[in-house]
Amino acid sequence: MRANGNIARDQLLAHFQKGDPIFVADDDELCGFVVLMPWHADQIVYLNDLLVAPAQRRRGIATRLLRAGIEWARQQQFRVILLDTSTKNYPAICFYQKMGFTFSGFNDRLYPNRDIALLFALNLR
Repeated sequence: MRANGNIARDQLLAHFQKGDPIFVADDDELCGFVVLMPWHADQIVYLNDLLVAPAQRRRGIATRLLRAGIEWARQQQFRVILLDTSTKNYPAICFYQKMGFTFSGFNDRLYPNRDIALLFALNLR
């Protein structure tokens, strides 16, 4: 499984070494993962990565991973989860809205390819 040209396992290891919360779907091989980055001072969690292997998509894995991350953030008493996604990633946009995230802005300088990042938020309280 690859994410943005990098081997997903390397990404996971880097986040693990930093102590970021990681939730993994595994069925004898890595099926998917979600990585959260807590910003304790602001009581915010940033959803850094949510990735499901192409062969494993449309099976509810992303939903279960995201729900696990949301539950963890609530238990840790964070107030909001933030994320960004490309304007070109229509399936992700629909998924996040289905999961209760609302559009909260955009950033036209976030991505190196100059694509526009859409920002979404989920209030946890």
